[in-house]
Amino acid sequence: MPATYNVPTVPTSSVPALLASARGVAVGTSATTVVSPTAPATSTYLVGGYVNVTTATTVVTVQVQWTDPATGSTETFTWYSAAPLAVGIYPLAAVPVVAQAGAAITVSATAGTANQVTAAAVITQLA
Repeated sequence: MPATYNVPTVPTSSVPALLASARGVAVGTSATTVVSPTAPATSTYLVGGYVNVTTATTVVTVQVQWTDPATGSTETFTWYSAAPLAVGIYPLAAVPVVAQAGAAITVSATAGTANQVTAAAVITQLA
């Protein structure tokens, strides 16, 4: 007789949902928006990505901004702050943020030299 298994079902509300993503965004010498979706619900979101320095060492700043539902104030997390980065790909470790419904979650980047950096970002709604 074949074995039977009880496989638990995962509630739909607990399955992560992709909110927004972008890749290959050319980063300029002023703040360049990589991705900026509006949070559909007050919820926890996971934000990550990478920057790719393609030509020569340049100074890079990459950050995410969102609105904290508890205080209504804008919060900022910075992965790189005016960091001199050599040619290569640099990960943006996934960061959980709790964002207010109806407010933007914005990943932006700035490069010291134009046409030397591209960026990618992914925002996933967790709960």
